[in-house]
Amino acid sequence: MKAYFKLNNSILDCGLTPNELKVAVCLYSCVFQNNYSIQIKQSTIAEKCGIKKVETISNIICHLQRKGIIERVCRPHKSNGWLGTYIYKLKAIVSKGYFKVKRYILGKLTGVQLRMYLFICRAVTKKNDMWNSFNDISRALQISRNKANR
Repeated sequence: MKAYFKLNNSILDCGLTPNELKVAVCLYSCVFQNNYSIQIKQSTIAEKCGIKKVETISNIICHLQRKGIIERVCRPHKSNGWLGTYIYKLKAIVSKGYFKVKRYILGKLTGVQLRMYLFICRAVTKKNDMWNSFNDISRALQISRNKANR
């Protein structure tokens, strides 16, 4: 498994709440070999994101589907008639429209910290430089300059 995964450049421009962003990042972290159909339990998503209720995950999935991050959700029936694990079809990432994110970071950051981390990952150049000021960051993420400093 690679130490990083790809996220679409436009993920921060979709108007996602911190929890929606966490769930979207969690789902994209499960994508392997450009297969954007993934099968994962909602309880596993909740655990990875640090969200206590599975119902919250279900609501967030609906919001992500309305915002176009998730294209399709289906839940197959098992041979014994029970419902199986959800299968999510995510929006594919264009080859030049992405940035890389470290896998281990997901469960360790709060919502604001995750947005800041993703913004920095997107803004860093190939030479590991970033030219954004704290004012630029705070404006882009709609947070105070003091939060951006911290």
